[in-house]
Parts: sequence; C-alpha cells; structure tokens
Amino acid sequence: IREYEVYPSLDEDMAYERLISEDGRPIDAGKLEEQDRKYKKKADARVRKLAGERKSDQEERLAKEAEESRKERETIEDLLKLYDFTLLRREIIDGHSAIWMEFTPKSQYRPQTKDGNMLKKLRGRALVSDTDYQVIRADVELIEDLSFGLGLLARVHKGATLRFMRRKINNEIWLPAEFEFIGSARVLLLKQLRVEATSLFSDYKKYSVSSTYEFLTGKTSR
Repeated sequence: IREYEVYPSLDEDMAYERLISEDGRPIDAGKLEEQDRKYKKKADARVRKLAGERKSDQEERLAKEAEESRKERETIEDLLKLYDFTLLRREIIDGHSAIWMEFTPKSQYRPQTKDGNMLKKLRGRALVSDTDYQVIRADVELIEDLSFGLGLLARVHKGATLRFMRRKINNEIWLPAEFEFIGSARVLLLKQLRVEATSLFSDYKKYSVSSTYEFLTGKTSR
C-alpha cells in the first residue's frame, strides 16, 4: 500500500506524485527531500527549456499539441459511432440525479482510430449526471484479449474488469474518487500475472494559478 501527495500539472510530464508512506509507514525526511530535489531539478530544466525555446521549436510543440487534440476529437467521434447505448434506470447518488447507461460495441462497425480498435473490446455501463452530463461511475469488462506490441509486450486477458468512480468536489468540479482493476495478463510472452489493484483519491486541496507551496518534512496528509 503506497500513499502519495499528487500535484497535477497541465503539462502531463510535470505532474508530481510524492510518495509519503508505504504499508502505513511514513517515508523518512531524507527520502522526501531526495524526491523533492529530483522534481525541482526536472521542473527547473523544463523552465529553462521553454525559456530558450526557439520559434521553430515552439511551432513544432504547438503543432504536436494540436495534432493530439485532433486525435482526441476523432476518438470521441469514433466512440459515439462504435457503441449501442441503452438507458437503464435513474438513481440518486450523493444527492445527484443520474442515469445508468449501458454501452455495447456494434459487431459490424469498424473503428476508424487506434483507440477505437481498443474500445471495441470493451463493454459495460456508466452512471451519468443528468444535470452536469458528467460520468460519475463506469463499470467496464474486457470481452476480448487486449494485446500491446502485437502481443509481444503484454496481453491482458478477456474477463478483466475496471471500475472508475468520480466525486464532485466543493460543488465545483468532478474529480477521481476510486479506480479498481482486476484481471490477468501475460507479459513478454513469459510471465503470467494476476492483478488486483485499487487507487483511492481524497483530501483534495485547491490552489490558485499563482500559488507557491513548500514541501515540508514533518507530518503530511494526502
């Protein structure tokens, strides 16, 4: 069991997961400081790189970000065409009115994107807020083996399940609350694994964009 303080970033490479305890034992001050030094070194290098970025480099980075956004939009469009959606029932959860929706891949539809080919192997149901139109919970099942690297790197076996839950924080924003994965896999054609993993998210703290914060070596909380 590992507990982290998580500091998100709009730049995914700069998100910081600070390990603060392992199996109920707090990480000692020296190791906390070592983690902080490594992250600060990485952050400083990122700042220097952006400061010294040439116009051509900036254009290349922005073009890459635009391409990623385009692929994301294509995946969403593919997903809406890929599944048959069925409304099941209404439910009140944490004071929010929501609707259970079942999604099943269409057997005749051929996905147009790489992510769509993966999503075609999933079915499940989702609980969607009917006021915010946000997914509160999703229960997903893998209905075919899912391969990575043509099956040479890894293969997740049919029957694996995934559960994802979100919670509305401060009545402002929907954020992760729980993630659970149960399934078996084969790695590098050799190693067979049975995985049961759960991640819990709590104690969210709000910062403004201009906030600065200092890592402390004393008592910490997630």
